[in-house]
Amino acid sequence: MGILTSLQRKVVLLRREGKSGYEVARILGVDPPAAYRAEKTARKKLRAAAEDFKDLGISSPEDILARERPTEREPAPTPAYRSRVG
Repeated sequence: MGILTSLQRKVVLLRREGKSGYEVARILGVDPPAAYRAEKTARKKLRAAAEDFKDLGISSPEDILARERPTEREPAPTPAYRSRVG
């Protein structure tokens, strides 16, 4: 799960391809103001995430992924079963 909604992600990707705001809206079937708001909100979220990375001393998202190592798990203990004596 990412920090961007599906619409925000699509808008950002289309804008990166050089599409105008109007073209993005037309392609996605939304009103131009909705596309503009989605882009504005996406940029705000991405800026906040970049600031969080900087505050945590993380230079890129790849740094986080490189630090994630699978840990060896101990096997779950075998449950003790009680016999039913009735």
